[in-house]
Amino acid sequence: MKIYETWFGKVQYTKGIGDGLTLEGGLLFQSRRPLNNTDTSTFWGRSRNKENLTPNWPTEISQENITPHEALIASVTIRYRPGTRYIELPDRKINIGSKYPLFTATYARGINKVFGSDVEYDRWRFSMEDNLNLKLAGEFRYRVVIGGFIGKSKVELPDYQHFNGNRVLTATPYLNSFQLAPYYENSNVDNFFSIIHIEHRFNGFLTNKIPFVRKLNFHLVAGANAFYVNKNSNYYEFFVGMDNVFKILRFDYVWGFNEQGFFDQGIKIGIKAFSTLFEEN
Repeated sequence: MKIYETWFGKVQYTKGIGDGLTLEGGLLFQSRRPLNNTDTSTFWGRSRNKENLTPNWPTEISQENITPHEALIASVTIRYRPGTRYIELPDRKINIGSKYPLFTATYARGINKVFGSDVEYDRWRFSMEDNLNLKLAGEFRYRVVIGGFIGKSKVELPDYQHFNGNRVLTATPYLNSFQLAPYYENSNVDNFFSIIHIEHRFNGFLTNKIPFVRKLNFHLVAGANAFYVNKNSNYYEFFVGMDNVFKILRFDYVWGFNEQGFFDQGIKIGIKAFSTLFEEN
């Protein structure tokens, strides 16, 4: 994990402007400062070999830490789910969902020389996601994202497009991360990138046909994650696993590949108590 310090302020306005349509605008100011490693002791009081510690910045894409700088970023987001239905009460409306996907479009502008801001770029992002209930056949979830930088005169490391990698045993949010990908190796300011996450939860569709497994109430799950920047920067992975183990655990076996071929494989463990595993935004 690479971290920096920031003092910040943010204003945001959100308004529903029609059935299933929401508009959101925001203005964020950050004063960012680098943080360097200063100690080799661990939480338990033991010291680590300093040579084994990596610098506190993404060494894959930069030779040095960030310099102190300010960033003023304006953004506009439109969310639309067609066919949204509501129950209307005297004092409020209750959203009861839709059979159509959620579409989200975001444009962000790094504003230079206002309040001392040092960044200047234009970034866009469009996503489509849904959760399909296939009844006896289970549940299919997906999330597709495209985006990129239009202008990139001054882009600091925190504003790069970073893909949510994972190099530890525990699982990260299933529809918003890559369970075996490196953290910063593919970070970029390219004009275009694409992401796809798909997952099918069979629930009891297959496992209920196996007597012993049926009693345990385990549920089979399978899917894939991928991102593509260009032919020299891409990654994809496949996974198969078992959910609802002791009602709170999920185990997946994942195979990862990059532009050079096979990358890694391994087990990931998810715990349902951590609701962030199921975040989709």
